[in-house]
Amino acid sequence: MKITQKGSFCYTRQAQRILFSGLLLGASATSGGPAAAQRGQTRTPVKSAVPIRAAQESGAAQVTTAADNPALSDLVSEVEFFRLDKPTGDGRNALTLLRLDKGPSQKSLETRRITATVGEVRTEFNDAGEGVDQKPDDGVFTALNRIDFAEMEKQEVAFLERLRGVKRPAIKTFSGRGVSGTIRVTADDLLRLKAQVPVRRIRLDDGVQAVSVASVFGVLKMLPFTAAENKVLAVNASNVVAHPGFTFDPCDTDGTGNDVNPNNPWSFKTLMSNLNQGTGLTDQQFIHEWLGTWMVSSTVNSFELPARTGITDYFVGWDGLNASTLDIDNLPFRLLAVVNRIDLAKVSYASSSEGEIRFVFGLLNPVTCLPAAGVDQMTAIFEYADTASSCGAIKNRAQEWLDLDTLALGSVAYMNALKAITDDVTEAPQAAAQLNQLRTNDFAFDGIGSLSDDWNLREFVVNAGSGLLTPTTTKQTPDMSFRTGSPVTAQYMEDNAVQILCETHEVPENYDGSPFLGANVEYLSTFFWSAPTNQGNLPNTFPGCHNSDASAVSGAVTTPTHIQSELRHKLSLNTCDDCHAQETDTSFTHVNPVTRAFSGFMTGITVGDPLLGGLASGGIDRSFDDLQRRGQILEQLAVDSCGPFIFASDFFRRTVPRTFVH
Repeated sequence: MKITQKGSFCYTRQAQRILFSGLLLGASATSGGPAAAQRGQTRTPVKSAVPIRAAQESGAAQVTTAADNPALSDLVSEVEFFRLDKPTGDGRNALTLLRLDKGPSQKSLETRRITATVGEVRTEFNDAGEGVDQKPDDGVFTALNRIDFAEMEKQEVAFLERLRGVKRPAIKTFSGRGVSGTIRVTADDLLRLKAQVPVRRIRLDDGVQAVSVASVFGVLKMLPFTAAENKVLAVNASNVVAHPGFTFDPCDTDGTGNDVNPNNPWSFKTLMSNLNQGTGLTDQQFIHEWLGTWMVSSTVNSFELPARTGITDYFVGWDGLNASTLDIDNLPFRLLAVVNRIDLAKVSYASSSEGEIRFVFGLLNPVTCLPAAGVDQMTAIFEYADTASSCGAIKNRAQEWLDLDTLALGSVAYMNALKAITDDVTEAPQAAAQLNQLRTNDFAFDGIGSLSDDWNLREFVVNAGSGLLTPTTTKQTPDMSFRTGSPVTAQYMEDNAVQILCETHEVPENYDGSPFLGANVEYLSTFFWSAPTNQGNLPNTFPGCHNSDASAVSGAVTTPTHIQSELRHKLSLNTCDDCHAQETDTSFTHVNPVTRAFSGFMTGITVGDPLLGGLASGGIDRSFDDLQRRGQILEQLAVDSCGPFIFASDFFRRTVPRTFVH
């Protein structure tokens, strides 16, 4: 890869062509970026009443924290960090600077202080000219802190070694969930870029110098994924998900001999039983109560949750009324996949929250003792909140997932390592507390061979009072009566256009005084959300926080039409049904319940806009490759430091909108 020098930073010729995608960090996020360049490469000494130590927080000072301002992480435009040539008396070895965008949202920072987490330590940064801050009110917040530079170097060496083992390493640039470009990059390319990062120095009091530290992790805003997707992201290999020592399939459909022990750790019975905490019921009664929710009609958020009594066809001997008739040792489910959703974790300088670990099951046909196919398909997904919720814990979890790549699929070492990760959320008694939701997607429960009802999506949570699995609203999805041509949905979209375009919206239970969020969703693969929005009531331009999923837009599409289309698409993509339908060209499930194959949305596909058509017909194309997106996030989390890089990179803001639930 040829390197081109331009200005104060280096980038590749390939990178020039996709610079618009935000791939290259360049000077703005290498150690000592434009904030340093604007003042010269050697700064004047910092004037401080407290030499070389963090400014003391005064009793009267009010500190803006992530809790006070959840959007704080969106304000950070640049981070610089430097190594001190002489640590402070309390062991601080680094100087870190945060540059914040100026704007209306900065009114909350009038105290000129913010609190950020650096290396698991809450640290106060100030822009008041105090301590080590050089100039007040310049938008640069400064603090001394501790950074494990040796660990960063160790991570870099390990990452480059993994990268050299990849045949054709590539980075895909993502905007939201859409693929916007691809660049091939090698370990040697990254090392050449690192070598050309200029060294910058800041002189502090008492002659101490802070010197910028270059890293390959600071050269690009995102890193290539170095592992096998089917080992660390979405595991569907039969020697894992049909392993006779870990799983149970009463029909032994994979021929692995896993029809022996229904109490294996990853059996449907075991995962359900582990949710039964404090109910006073037997496991048989607990599971019966859950299945019984399909036997009677009920309401959630005032919307009907219809009965689908054909469910009894699939549970031999169960009458739907008496728990004693349910055979929980032969529940008709087999494990399809174990899915790593650490990409749902939110990590920034301001805060962090956990990702998810998911177990996907498919229904079996008790008549044929084969995977239920055709009009009898169904999946059930246990979606657990990971216990890793701090930056350091999330980073360690990411490394644990990556370490699976070094082990043979289905080997004793691999199975034990994967179980060690998942035990944190699946085992009793913590399983009930860790379950975020259980989602079902069925075409089956109108009865074996019946085609009387559409596909039906439901969502269940562990009830805080009873401890039972009870139906809840389908998140981010209004009731299906609002799906097509609804003036209510149109008004909601117009009222919340910026939030929807930026994927920070949360569909409320009630809108305009009436119930809005749905109780379940019935749908077909041709469905998508569309409402008659008025272009005159929408923004004239895309908001700065918008990340377009479009990979190609026809010249025939005007800006107002493009904005209107993106608004419709962002709402539709984030609903439960249309993430599984025409918006992603998916045939109902992202894990096929018969073959275990993953959808094109997960493995790579280009989809024309459902309403405007694709590029060839004068509309918009959108490309997806969600496993690659998840993999690059995993890589970034594993190798980045909880100090500068994780909270510096806008990669997470561009690829992990706050409202992803799928």
